Amino acid sequence: MARHIFSFSATIIFLAAALINHAPAARATECGEKPVLFLADVSGSMRYEAPEVQTAFGSGAEDNTKIEKIDIVRELLYRLAPALAAKQCRTGIYLIRYLPGNPDYYSVFMRTGSHGPQGIREMLMNDFITEFPVFNRRTPLADTFRYLDKNILEPVAGKMTLVLVSDGRDSFYNNEKDLARSAVANNDQVLGPVSEVRRLKNIYGDFLNIHTVYVPGQSNETEDTGRSVLAMIAAAGQGEHYPASELLEEASQLIKFTDTLCCR
Repeated sequence: MARHIFSFSATIIFLAAALINHAPAARATECGEKPVLFLADVSGSMRYEAPEVQTAFGSGAEDNTKIEKIDIVRELLYRLAPALAAKQCRTGIYLIRYLPGNPDYYSVFMRTGSHGPQGIREMLMNDFITEFPVFNRRTPLADTFRYLDKNILEPVAGKMTLVLVSDGRDSFYNNEKDLARSAVANNDQVLGPVSEVRRLKNIYGDFLNIHTVYVPGQSNETEDTGRSVLAMIAAAGQGEHYPASELLEEASQLIKFTDTLCCR
């Protein structure tokens, strides 16, 4: 049975006017100029519990339902994507995961374009699956960036804003080595998610920005490494990095982030 943990009164966000523009003065970006593509991690690790973010749901969790990382992902999308649509910002949602035998590293949940806020909410409530098998459903962060480059970024010369919502685990590369690596990945070999983002920025420069939102689970070394990976991806992508709890619990931070996404 699907869990419905949304609190409608808490998720209808009234946004302030866009006063923050972090783009370099050399090429100021008008609000809504670049589309925003959410990359939502729906790999097996997102089925783990997220105790650190339980309080963000308030009355939504009063029935003692265990909140998983994937529930946090859906809630973040439910608050962020409609808020961007209300600002006339083109928005899309892709689901990233690796499935054996499937050559694609992501599936299209909502195509990038102009959508109505209520339509996005209904799509997330009705069609976003939170209950799926954990086994053999791995996380291909670095390969997803390479795949996106070929199919999405290259045709538009990188003029896009990406938002990765994840726990930062990459199932196919050594995250510790990638964090310590300073060289930019080459076009032939994928080395890891941070190196791959550096490669993308080296190609597209200021046209591309990559932001990250960290969805935590039980505190351990793997989780800490994942958070470091996401922070480094955001730094390499000239983007912002937020913990999920900060965006869910502080309305001012959510407003600030949506302003940044739509106007950068």
